[in-house]
This record gives sequence, structure tokens and C-alpha cells, in this order.
Amino acid sequence: MKGLSISAEENSRAEISQKVRNLFDKTQQISRVQEITEEEIAAEIEAYRRGE
Repeated sequence: MKGLSISAEENSRAEISQKVRNLFDKTQQISRVQEITEEEIAAEIEAYRRGE
């Protein structure tokens, strides 16, 4: 039974990993996400740190 448990766990991890990769692919296809610059990200982080 232990072998089945490990196998099931590995299959579950592989499935989750694939779903996460698919999610990343989909979010990267959103045009606005692709337009965000490093400067905009840095500005957002600084604003967050200032409590804005």
C-alpha cells in the first residue's frame, strides 16, 4: 500500500504542477500583464511600502 500512496502523491504533484504552468501561460497572455514595466512594478512596491 505504501507504494500506491507515493505513486498517487507523485501523480497529484505532477497534476498540480501542470495546472500551475497552464495558469502562468494564461496570465502571461493577458495583454495588460505584458505591458507592465519593471519601473511600474518598483513604483507599486514603493507605494505599498509607504502605505499608499
